[in-house]
Amino acid sequence: DIPQWKKCFYHFILKRQDSFIFMTENINTFYNFSLQKPYHILPTITDTSRFEGILKQPQAKKYICYMGNMELSKDNVDNILYALSILLRDNYDVHLYLFGKPNLKDKSILERIIEQEGLANNTSFRFAQYNDVPKILSEADILVSSQPVTVRADGGFPTKLGEYLMSGTPVLSTNVGETSKYFKDGEHMYFAKPESPLDYANKLKYIIDNYEKALAVAKKGKMLIEQSYSHISAGEKMHKFLKSL
Repeated sequence: DIPQWKKCFYHFILKRQDSFIFMTENINTFYNFSLQKPYHILPTITDTSRFEGILKQPQAKKYICYMGNMELSKDNVDNILYALSILLRDNYDVHLYLFGKPNLKDKSILERIIEQEGLANNTSFRFAQYNDVPKILSEADILVSSQPVTVRADGGFPTKLGEYLMSGTPVLSTNVGETSKYFKDGEHMYFAKPESPLDYANKLKYIIDNYEKALAVAKKGKMLIEQSYSHISAGEKMHKFLKSL
């Protein structure tokens, strides 16, 4: 939440605007409820050209990939680690690459969980250069994301999902905020219950055990990004909105 004085300040500024572009309906409700100005929802936008001409190379090691800043108040990567622990106990041979640059406090928490759960041989911290991201995402076996139930998640949108889906790799995320309004479970990607390592692990098992089906789901997810959330299609929708004003 934000202080009342700040809400009043926002209201004072925003009522002088003609229209808004919001990431989610929840943000529209928060800022525009009393103003009732014209608005456009743009949940995510993906530069699809970055994924053109990607040649997947066979990898020596099958891997699950998380990519993000690993800020635990935003992305609860610990949920993914506990799910990985369950998979290893059930004899699934999986390796998790964590791409990002967490702050020292969050990294130490994750390292402690890795040590406690015995995940050292199945987890690696990595850093990706910007131009390498499409190839890394495309060559992974599964892409994972996890957010807890928070006001922040309620109002935001996990923008990494655009590039995740555009890679054509099966995607698993937690069902928070408005994500499931745009992407359907089992049709474009897969959703797990938030803050439930067991459910997250079960969904990972399902994807691994039904991988050909998961690839077909990923293909539909990629098509949806190209059709509705590419820089071209999202730009056309935004242009149409602006012209309507």
